Amino acid sequence: MQYKINLVANVPLRQELQGKTFVLVSTGAAPTIDLKIEIQGFANEEMRGVKSGFKINAPGFTSCLLTASVNCTVEVVTSFADISINTNEGSSVQATIVGTPTVIIGSQPVSVVPDRGAPANPVYVSGLTYSDAPATSLTNAAPVAAGPVGVVIMAANASRKAARFLNLGPDPVAIGGAGLTWGKRTLVLNLGDLWIEEKGANVAWSAITDLSKSAGVTVQEVMA
Repeated sequence: MQYKINLVANVPLRQELQGKTFVLVSTGAAPTIDLKIEIQGFANEEMRGVKSGFKINAPGFTSCLLTASVNCTVEVVTSFADISINTNEGSSVQATIVGTPTVIIGSQPVSVVPDRGAPANPVYVSGLTYSDAPATSLTNAAPVAAGPVGVVIMAANASRKAARFLNLGPDPVAIGGAGLTWGKRTLVLNLGDLWIEEKGANVAWSAITDLSKSAGVTVQEVMA
């Protein structure tokens, strides 16, 4: 049988119930309760500070006495069989790893080193680094002269998380991927314009100007 019992703070309440197994499924708003299992013809089983998930086998119990420090609704299950209730499903565990833990694989101990997640060791999963990881360094490159023939202004680097491009002029310059032409321009920076790239910062970038034009482009790299 399953019971929901309303308790008033610090007021003991007797509940008649029978069975072999008693399980305290939930203490509701109370962190713990005091519990007395009453067995006819035998000494009572009395427990203090009982938490959710408590189980006792006491064949022949006839009632229980429950007391809580706050108003709450407790839930209990009784049975003439030896039963268990799963009170852990959906719960979560927070843990801080201290030192170097060891796991056993087969018969061999293997050390687990928590060396990822620090600035010098960003988390890397299936080619993706988490975007809010702190940077480890900045690289300021010398200006690259761009003209009507495309020129690479930044080589590919998987460890780069952001890049900033500045047009020093005097003329407009287009920036983009390999094979960029002025006719295929998309991102055009005029004198003094700054472009900040985050999603595509890891790939190679090129620059080009219109015919008879020129521009200097500086690049600042943010490294993961």
